[in-house]
Amino acid sequence: MKPYVPFADGHRIRAEQLTVAPWLQAMEPTPLVVIFTAEAEAALDALEPSLRLLKDAKQARAALVEVLSADPRSVHWKQRRGDVDYGFSLDCLNAVVSFADGTATVTQIHHIDMCDRSHTGE
Repeated sequence: MKPYVPFADGHRIRAEQLTVAPWLQAMEPTPLVVIFTAEAEAALDALEPSLRLLKDAKQARAALVEVLSADPRSVHWKQRRGDVDYGFSLDCLNAVVSFADGTATVTQIHHIDMCDRSHTGE
């Protein structure tokens, strides 16, 4: 059975009906600050005509910020590969991100068809 996680599962259940595991009591994450390098901003603007699901670069940027502020990396990635750039796809975009000191920095954005499977774009 999956435990109820208040910060991730919503708040439609009345508090008096809940039992939250003690190890989850203090787990609510602090959102990361998300920044984009000038190169990533320019690439996002250039790729705007390619977007299929998002309407424009502004909406794509907002979606990237929303995902990255919650830190989408797995526990394994954070603990064992924290110094390695992280890549993920959104719409037709592939974002390459570095994480350090409470900040997620988008360093590169490529069209998904133009990147390799490691998500580094190389």
